[in-house]
Amino acid sequence: VLRSRALKDGARELKDRAGANDAAAMACLGYIHAAGIGAEKDVAEANRWYRKAAEAGDPSAMTNLAVNLENGTGISKDVAEANRWYRKAADKGNATAMFNLGWMYAQGRGVAKNEAEARRWYRTAADKGEVTAMHNLGWMYDQGRGVEKDPRQAAEWVFKAVKAGNDFSIKQMNENASAYTKQFRREFQRLLRDAGVYDGAIDGSFGPGTRRAIEALPAAG
Repeated sequence: VLRSRALKDGARELKDRAGANDAAAMACLGYIHAAGIGAEKDVAEANRWYRKAAEAGDPSAMTNLAVNLENGTGISKDVAEANRWYRKAADKGNATAMFNLGWMYAQGRGVAKNEAEARRWYRTAADKGEVTAMHNLGWMYDQGRGVEKDPRQAAEWVFKAVKAGNDFSIKQMNENASAYTKQFRREFQRLLRDAGVYDGAIDGSFGPGTRRAIEALPAAG
């Protein structure tokens, strides 16, 4: 009961701050309505607050609004508008928006497909620590998508994602390594060896030893 009261009091305080044009408070109101924390779950209401916060300059609200516009969640689907908000948020330094914008260019969703532009946004997001962007950037270097093939750089980016504990990257390396070039796999094994978690052959074959090393890497520091 006390926790419920505290959450409701917090929501009232946020509304007071939002009334004073506090963009961060508006964004928080969007989140609590989206999650149903301290307020009734109402995605349409969440989007209303996300839009107000976005228009007031909050990059996280811009990103959340864009995600919902892209998917038609609690709002009419509008992929072109989603891209506009992703770009605004990316220009303000939001790493998730940078990654999502890269994905939109890679897939040609609401924009002309442009793999070089996708790679550029993935790199920008990866440099800010966005781990799935690291993985996708590695894939592009391995396959030569939007950039010249570079198996070593490809392995370095995917290695960073695995080391950061990205579940998608770990699963890919354990279950789908054959989709990556043999040169990539050899470079990846060299990086595992240099990290002290692998002492097997550098042959591009991801057997049990390589898979154990991949699982051990995030905890290796």
